[in-house]
Parts: sequence; C-alpha cells; structure tokens
Amino acid sequence: YQRRVRGIMLSRVQPVKFSSSSSPSFRPILKTYRGYANSYTPENLLKGKRYWEQKRQYTSSCSPAQQFLGCSSSSRNLLLSAIVGALIFVPVVMCQSSDSDDSQVISVADKLFDEDHKRESLDYLKKYFENKQGKVSVPILWRLSRGHYEVGRIAAELHEEPVDHKHHLEQAYEVAQQAVKLCDAPGRELIAAKDRSAAYRWAGLTIAIATSGDTKATVQLSYTMRDYLEKALNEDPQDPINHHVMGLWAFSRASESWPERQILTWFFDSPPPKATYEDALKHFLRAEELRPGFSKSNRFVIASCYEELGNFEEFKKWLKLTLDMPTNNREDQKAHMLANMSRHMRDLKWDQENKNEKQK
Repeated sequence: YQRRVRGIMLSRVQPVKFSSSSSPSFRPILKTYRGYANSYTPENLLKGKRYWEQKRQYTSSCSPAQQFLGCSSSSRNLLLSAIVGALIFVPVVMCQSSDSDDSQVISVADKLFDEDHKRESLDYLKKYFENKQGKVSVPILWRLSRGHYEVGRIAAELHEEPVDHKHHLEQAYEVAQQAVKLCDAPGRELIAAKDRSAAYRWAGLTIAIATSGDTKATVQLSYTMRDYLEKALNEDPQDPINHHVMGLWAFSRASESWPERQILTWFFDSPPPKATYEDALKHFLRAEELRPGFSKSNRFVIASCYEELGNFEEFKKWLKLTLDMPTNNREDQKAHMLANMSRHMRDLKWDQENKNEKQK
C-alpha cells in the first residue's frame, strides 16, 4: 500500500524551480531530508521529491570543487582515500612492471653473453634501450656498456673496420658515464650495490677511450681509472671480477719501467700512479679465493706475477693450473695461447741457462 501511494504521489508532484544564484547549500538540504527519509507519509514523499530535484539542480549548477565540498564527510573521506590509493598504487604498479621488464631483458642478455654470443646480446639490449627511449635502469646501462666494449675489442682483435670498433668503444664509454651519473645522484641507495659496483667498474675500464691517444690525458685519467675501480671494489668487495680488474690495473702500472716513468714525470706535471707486482698478485689471489677457477685469465696473470717476482716454482704450478682448465670462450682461448707461449719461452730460457752453466 505504501509503495502504491508513494508512486501516485511522486507522479503528481511538480518539480521545484531553483535559480543558480539562489540555490541553497547542499548540506542543509541533506540535513533536512535525514529527518524524514525513512517515513513514507504523503507529505514526506513530497518533501523527498523536492529534495532530489533540489539536489539535481544544485549539482548541475556547481563546479566539481563545490560538489566535492557539498558531500558528506564520510563521502569525502571515501573519495580522498580512493584518490590517495590510486596515486600510490599506479606508480608502484608501473615500477613493478618496469622491474619485471628489466629482469626479463637482463636474463636473456646475460644468457647470450655467457654463451659467447656477445654481439647478439648487445643487439638485444640496444633494441630494448631504443624502445625505452634511453630511459633505462643502471643494470641495463652497465650491461650495454659491457656489450659495446666487448664487441669493439673483438672487432679490433679481428682487424675489422676501425670505424666499427672505435664506435663501439666510444659508445661503451658514454653509456658507462650515464650509469655512473645515476649511481652518484640522490637516491643511489635504491640501486643494488652489485649494480653500482659494475657501473663503476665499466666506467673505469672504458675511461682510457676518452683520451683519444693523448699521452698527457692518459696519465691524468689513469688516476680516474684507479678511483673508479676502487669505488667498484668498495661497493662489492666480494666480487672476484672487481679484484681481477684492480689487479690488472696494478699489473699494468708495475710493468712500466723506471725510464718510462721518469720521462712521463719530466714531460708532465704529475707522475703516473704507482703499483707493484705484489699489489697485483694480492688482488688476483683474492679473486681466486672468492671463486676458484672462475677465470682462466686470472690464473694466467697469477703465474705471470710469480714469474716477474722470480718465484718459478709457483709460476710453474699456476701455469699448469691454467693449462688444465677447460676452454669455454674467446677469453679462455687467448689465456691458453699465452700460457703455452709463456711455458715454451720459459723452457727455452731454462735450457739456454743450463747449457751456459755446463759450458762454464
């Protein structure tokens, strides 16, 4: 009966006219309506009809901000919660999606690189880099620098077009510098330590490319290279590659003869940085301790350090360990060849020394 009366009365009620200039606030309308909202008398039904007409006209004549302020406190709180939740949720989802994309790309690129498909790994990373318009994370950047460096170095060893390998080496330097800028910027703690370490390492390895054959710049940047490699070592001291690269830097400095250092010191204001074979050996042995047999090249340079220091027993031991390791990639092939050459040259030298002693 009440539903029937309500339908009849609502059909006969004329809408109440309101002008935008005299439209009342929505709050008193709502407050008035709450008193009779649950009653189905004809009088209250008329009031209910007027209430909804007033609400419709008021809403249509108000701006979104006025409509928001006219809502009840519970409605406003609900709306604010939804807005804040969306502002928090959307960036998190985008970040998770980006991290997920990066992890998939990194997995594929590392697999190709480890299988000695370095050019394919680089092409895969370059395509992803171009799709993202250069806005990629540090893990992608340092892998891109690594790819350019390795492809350029291989091209130089195979005597390919000079423009090709020079372009790759320059790109390796530029991308590594981009990664370092992100690692030095505010919020660096959000980047994993191993990725910061790799970025500094590749910045150090590619820094010599920026000299363009200038001897003075090479001397000055050798300090910068050392600083980058020390940063990489401080970020991740448990990475054997950091110790191996730091050892290579020390070995190259120790290989400089005294006349070479004096000439560089006379011609330029500051002498080149100094290091000894003991410094290099310490880093190489630490790398081998952290991950035994991780690199054939590392074992070969350990043997080379012992040879330079005159410890021929350890030299023969590490040379044998180098030759006994399996050869899996281009770097292993190069280390195996150098180890064989070193052994033959040492054998010839020892044979000559034995002959001279017998003649005496």
